[in-house]
Formats: sequence, C-alpha cells, structure tokens
Amino acid sequence: MKTNLRFLLPQAKTIIYGLSMFTVFFLASCSDDDDSQKPLVSNLEVGHGDTIHIGEGIHLEFDAEDDGLLDYYRIQIHPENGHNKSALGELAWDYDSTFTEVSGLRNHTVHHHNIMVPEETAEGAYHFHLMVADKAGNVTAIERELVATHEEGEHTHED
Repeated sequence: MKTNLRFLLPQAKTIIYGLSMFTVFFLASCSDDDDSQKPLVSNLEVGHGDTIHIGEGIHLEFDAEDDGLLDYYRIQIHPENGHNKSALGELAWDYDSTFTEVSGLRNHTVHHHNIMVPEETAEGAYHFHLMVADKAGNVTAIERELVATHEEGEHTHED
C-alpha cells in the first residue's frame, strides 16, 4: 500500500502551524499572571478631617491603580476600644463591606457617601481599614483613626 506524501504534506503543515499558533496565544495570555505589585492607593479622604458624623453618609474618596487589573476594595470600621455600648445606651458600630466597582479596571477614582453611620452609633474613636486588591491577589491595606460625633462640623453634602 502506497501513501501519497504529496497529499499529506500540506495537511501536516497546517496542523503544525495551528498547534504553534495555539501555543503562542496560550503563552501570551498567561503573561499578566506575573503581577506581583500591590495596588497603589493615593489621595485618601475619609469623613471630614477623619471625623464622621453620626446619622450621615461618610465622605470616602481615593485613587486606586494597578499595573494589572484591580479586583475590589473592602472597608471595615469598628470601635477602637472594643466597647459595644456607651453610657447613654448608644451602640458601638461595626461596618464591613466589599465593593467591586473597580473590578477589571487599571485605575479608578472612588468617591461616594454610601456608608451611612446609624443614628444610634456611639460617639468616640473608631478604626477605619481600607483594603484594595488586584486580580492577582495582591492587597494594599491602609488604616486610619476616626472620630464619630453628633456635633455639627464644617462639612457640606455637596462633596
């Protein structure tokens, strides 16, 4: 039985070309997996001079950027000394939420007033934690000390 090599040679070239193109595209698509840089966070503003006003939304603003793609940011707020009730019967406030509006972006400016401080929140010192993560799992964490107050401050609802 004779095999016609002239017939098989073009098919073999097509198969080899297809496999080599698949390999090139596969390796190229994996190049972003080497992201070892943590996201950069700048221009962080929390509340008004690190004061949050009970019964109002917290002013939150920051810039986030990454050499790869951002994934999410997480906000945690909890009492500084672990108290859970004030002498007036007010409750210490805990907050923990993850936001995905930055997912898939290289940079983004976050600015909102979506975190409401409940009316029954105890005045006093609180810890604020911001964690910004990229798609590769790198995380930048920033902490701030906040003061929760019922007092009217010099703040506006426009910013």
